[in-house]
Amino acid sequence: MYKFYPASSSEMFGDAAIYFDPTDKLSISYSIQKVIYDNNLKNQLIYKGYQRVKEFTWEKTAKQTIKIYENIL
Repeated sequence: MYKFYPASSSEMFGDAAIYFDPTDKLSISYSIQKVIYDNNLKNQLIYKGYQRVKEFTWEKTAKQTIKIYENIL
C-alpha cells in the first residue's frame, strides 16, 4: 500500500481509502485509475466509507473534547 500524507489520514479513513505517495505522479495516477476502472474496489470503498463514518459522531467528538479540557484544567 502506498503512503499518504498527512499521517492522520489513515486514522480518519482506515481501510476505506486508497493510499498513495502525493509526491509521485505515477502513484497518484495509478490510484485514480484503479478506483475509476475497478468497480468492485470502488464499491468496497463506498461500503467501507459508510461503515467508517458511523464511528464519527458529534456526541463522541464532544465527549473527547470535554476530556481534553478536563485534563488541561
